[in-house]
Amino acid sequence: MSMCEPTKNEQSAINDKSSAVEAKTLPSTASAATLSTTDESGAKAFLQTAKVIISNENNSERILSRIIMDNGSQRTYVTERVVKELNLPTYDTEKLRIIAFGNKNQSKRLTEFKRVQLSLMSQYNSVQSKVIATVVPSICEDLLPTPTVDNTELNNVRMELADYKSCNERLISGINLLIGQDYYWKYNTSESKSVADNLVAVKTFFGWTVQGQHKGNKGAAYVFQVREEDAADFDISQFWNLESIGIANVKNYDEKLATENTLANITIDDGRYVVKLPWIIDCATLNNNKQVALSRLFGLNYKLRKNCEKFAEYDNAIRDLIHNNIVEKAPETAVGNPVYYMPHRPVYREHKTTTKMRIVFDASSSEPGYTSLNEHLSAGENLVADLVSTILRFRSNAIAITSDIEKAFLQISLAVCERDSHRFLWYKSLPNSQDELPEIVEFRMTRVTFGVASSPFLLAATIHKHLDVSENQYGPICYKLKKSFYVDDLVLSEQNLDMAMATYHQASKIMGEAKFTLRKWNTNDTELRKRFLNDGFQTEPNQKILGINWCTLIDNISVDVSSSIDYLQSLRGTKRNIMRAMAKIYDPIGILGPFTITIKLILQDVWKVNVGWDQALSGELSSDFQCWQDDLQLLQDFAIQRCLSTSDSKCELHIFADVSPKAYGTVAYVRRISACGTITTHFVCSKNRVSPIEKGSAKRELTLPKLELTAALIAARLSKFLIKSLDFKIASVHF
Repeated sequence: MSMCEPTKNEQSAINDKSSAVEAKTLPSTASAATLSTTDESGAKAFLQTAKVIISNENNSERILSRIIMDNGSQRTYVTERVVKELNLPTYDTEKLRIIAFGNKNQSKRLTEFKRVQLSLMSQYNSVQSKVIATVVPSICEDLLPTPTVDNTELNNVRMELADYKSCNERLISGINLLIGQDYYWKYNTSESKSVADNLVAVKTFFGWTVQGQHKGNKGAAYVFQVREEDAADFDISQFWNLESIGIANVKNYDEKLATENTLANITIDDGRYVVKLPWIIDCATLNNNKQVALSRLFGLNYKLRKNCEKFAEYDNAIRDLIHNNIVEKAPETAVGNPVYYMPHRPVYREHKTTTKMRIVFDASSSEPGYTSLNEHLSAGENLVADLVSTILRFRSNAIAITSDIEKAFLQISLAVCERDSHRFLWYKSLPNSQDELPEIVEFRMTRVTFGVASSPFLLAATIHKHLDVSENQYGPICYKLKKSFYVDDLVLSEQNLDMAMATYHQASKIMGEAKFTLRKWNTNDTELRKRFLNDGFQTEPNQKILGINWCTLIDNISVDVSSSIDYLQSLRGTKRNIMRAMAKIYDPIGILGPFTITIKLILQDVWKVNVGWDQALSGELSSDFQCWQDDLQLLQDFAIQRCLSTSDSKCELHIFADVSPKAYGTVAYVRRISACGTITTHFVCSKNRVSPIEKGSAKRELTLPKLELTAALIAARLSKFLIKSLDFKIASVHF
């Protein structure tokens, strides 16, 4: 019998204890706070944590998750993620007033919480125990260290540790269950053993937990709370802050230094650029993360086995990377080089015309108490072109041209000394659902990888370096290309067909010299489209350009409302859903400004009445949100002309700004005068803001004169930004 397996008497006691709290909905107050600290001497404090198998009532869905046992909490809590993963039905509800650690506010309202029933099981036996837990959005990030005392100390008591992973169940991230006083003594026993000075092992239903102080490497201090989330926790002032239109990000010294070092270390080997990683934390301190990667591999295998076609597709994608020398088998040892294992997973993009499935690596994962690869790397200086500026240049001239770099990250080689930090695990052969799993093999990436924090920066830096080097040979086209790449997308416009043809040929040649193959060429011009077709490129009549819809046949652009209209119209009226609805409308140049300002005003009104995040709206607020949802239908076919200028026209920029007690904004138009005197006006872009109010009250912070000055300010900023961004001559500016 296992040391952690309960005797018959112990099991009977567990089963006889009531596993439910009263089913009635009763108002009560619950507190939950757990504290982990480190003193100045470097002694690390371990809390009572464990890894536990959690399942639904019939055991059809199971996961492994880290939990914490906290006798300072009156209730047991489970995260919404577990409820969703296991598809747990609501057991009942109760009203709680949750008082967080260090919170002196005892007058908080009672809030209704769902409760669910779930089964818990140790990794070391098959005995199940049921608990009823209160559902909360989250408990805490998985920051608490796993006990890492010397192995000899653990061997002295020959125990099965609860917080170590010893089964093949899929481990999910985070601490997802907090066992409070209502179940704490159900799972703790009176048996304990001394492991070291001030360090004790306690026998629990889940195995042995190690807690107390241990003099090892100095750790961080953690405080986490289970608490009700209300409006006081959200800094509403951020919502009203002016957007810095056309104002460059403040560049700090470290980012500039990373950029300079990266550019200096970019070399060429056999026509392909080679880069080194921009480390900001000593790579010698990087933990290898192998156990997390192995656990995630088992979880990925569990998911993919449900669909043999997708499993084969994923395996083929990895074999293809190996065949193309993008992936290689990792050496058995990595002397002197940092080692890190990246978990990976598929991302399916059904709307894509080329690759429907992409392998994404997770360089942000880490074992508890350790840092990830992404935390060790600099994201670098922002070398990517401004999004709105790129869209404006795309709209500037008569002939628009788009393309992208085929598998852009994978065209840049990683220096050999960096490759062991990009290891991953996969099977030697395709797993068969009837057979045992094949041998797990260690591979490593040889190219810049999607999912690593520094990759977009390394791509932009490499493109910039290549275009700088090529400028002596090819001239001004290199500067134009540098402004026209948004990550791997090439987006620009030209005045006439000759210039467009020249750009097409030169861009293909220049980028091809660096192994960057430009593909998916598209345009609104009929003659240029024929040339693309002759060269083997299939053009699309409808395409997304940096998130906005572009119809090439009639050359207009629009905001994508159709793809999310069903979702938006299905939302019930709550504060949380209004925030979701507002974020769902992607409109970088303000085409739908009069419509999006309405949802902002509704959100402000909701904030003033101080309702809960998921409390249903009533009365006028509910009616206003419903009207906004109904109006979505009217916007599906709304579009504007893409082109702002022609080569034979004179263009004036007209900017308007206005305010009301509720909102203020600015909008810009181009007034185009043709050679024959015909005048047309075209919308350029707009920005709007809701008038700020004092936090926690309905009192306005700014008077109308102040709002008018604020509107004039953003109009002036917009003017400066447009003059810099638009790729045609502006004869005059009018306010």
